[in-house]
Amino acid sequence: SHSGVIELKGSDLPYGSYKVYEIKAPDGYEKDTEPQTFDWNGTQDVTLTFKNVREPSLVVVKKDKQTDEPLEDVVFNVYKDGNFITSVITDNAGYARISGLQEGYYEIEEAEAPAGYVKDTKRHGVHIDPYNPATDKDPVIVITNERKPSLIIEKLDNKSSEPMEGTTFAVYRDTTLIGEYTTDRHGLIELEDLEPGTYTVKEIHTDDEHVLQGCPQSIEVAAGKEAHLIFFNKSKPGIGITKIDKETKKTLEGAVFRIEKIDGSITKAFATDRNGEIELEDLEPGAYTVTEITPPEGYVLNTESRSFVASPDESVQLVFTNTKKPDIKIKKIDSESGKALKGAVIRIMDSRGEVLDKTTDDNGEIIVTGVGEGLYTIQEIQAPEGYLYNSRVYYLTAEAGKTNELVIRNTQKPSLVINKIDAVTKDALKNAV
Repeated sequence: SHSGVIELKGSDLPYGSYKVYEIKAPDGYEKDTEPQTFDWNGTQDVTLTFKNVREPSLVVVKKDKQTDEPLEDVVFNVYKDGNFITSVITDNAGYARISGLQEGYYEIEEAEAPAGYVKDTKRHGVHIDPYNPATDKDPVIVITNERKPSLIIEKLDNKSSEPMEGTTFAVYRDTTLIGEYTTDRHGLIELEDLEPGTYTVKEIHTDDEHVLQGCPQSIEVAAGKEAHLIFFNKSKPGIGITKIDKETKKTLEGAVFRIEKIDGSITKAFATDRNGEIELEDLEPGAYTVTEITPPEGYVLNTESRSFVASPDESVQLVFTNTKKPDIKIKKIDSESGKALKGAVIRIMDSRGEVLDKTTDDNGEIIVTGVGEGLYTIQEIQAPEGYLYNSRVYYLTAEAGKTNELVIRNTQKPSLVINKIDAVTKDALKNAV
């Protein structure tokens, strides 16, 4: 009955000798194995008392260490006095009960960590003695798990702090490569469920606009923690080249420059655009030399080489000037009146023997533009009509950036004039032979 008593009246039992023994113990208790005897003659009460020792259970509770959230479906191996006896699994409340225990030393060991948690590797033990003391509460072992750590890698532009997509990192745990990962459009790599340890992160690839950040970073990643590493990348350097006329400062199109890295790894040629500019971005850092190899049309080559050091996050601006090729202007005039004389043929010969014959125009001029620098020999080869031939040889040094002028004079050919006049009136008389 609920009171733990079985009562039999005298009329229920015939007189005689009896033996009483327990055949089934109450739930949670060990059976009393000692039988008891009595003689029954119906003249006095007989009381028999059976004692049961509690059969204890062991309760295992599994929780998240930080949040106390129960963790279900966690398997534990159970050992008694060092020997495996069974396995249990936690329910949705994080509880697992081991019943029917006898006296001994019981140990609980986590068989496998819950997903996303660091495994608890310790054996948790308790000694159970149902007789000393026979308590009414089962022992409880609470085992917590720390979440596996996470690591966030963030990549930003050095100047703007804008996130950088597409940068690849190699991630090592205690010198062992665990993988290569690439930043998303937010500039992030988020690694979860890591094993605790020391992590080293090294950038191995970035976009074409930025300099590779070759210096790795290391950080200790602890259970239950979120580690965060930030990498900044500097932009690759750039160079701007502007080509201008030395005198007018007008920009010049079509000048070709050779750009060389001093270590010889890069050699490229570029021409100035219609704005007289060359704009280069995304250079590899280092020392460079810039040399003009073809001048703009009509200009003298600028032989000056310029050197510079391209540093990350910096741009270099270089201005090169060019001087126009010389012009030659030859003026043919009357030696007496200074009148311009057209139709004279002049020979112009440079120091290499190249010859150019030109005829003076209505202004008595010959203008030759964009000639080479140096000494020129100039000589008339045909006089203007009505003038004596000028046999003199002239020398002219053509200097860049100038119109180099030479004046050549001619004397009019001599003539005889006979005037026939009236002796008295002085009037002109025609038809005299």
